[in-house]
Amino acid sequence: MWENDIINKLDFAKYLGITEGQINTIISKMRHRLTVFAPSVSGNTMLAVYEAATIEFVHNHMKEMSQDEACDLAVKAFYKRRIPKVK
Repeated sequence: MWENDIINKLDFAKYLGITEGQINTIISKMRHRLTVFAPSVSGNTMLAVYEAATIEFVHNHMKEMSQDEACDLAVKAFYKRRIPKVK
């Protein structure tokens, strides 16, 4: 899975053991926080490795905090200098 630069969203959902809807919710919340996150091309969302790692981070941290808090933490951890936040 991690040896590829681009990961299919559905394959990644299976890897994490969650539904496509759960992945879509995390992607949507991250898109509200960042100017660019997991762009959709022709209806297919392909994840860059760092985007997949962000989703896994959020999923893992949801055991101890809310999804919104986990997304905020992911922005601080992964994107502080990489991509501008949505204002």
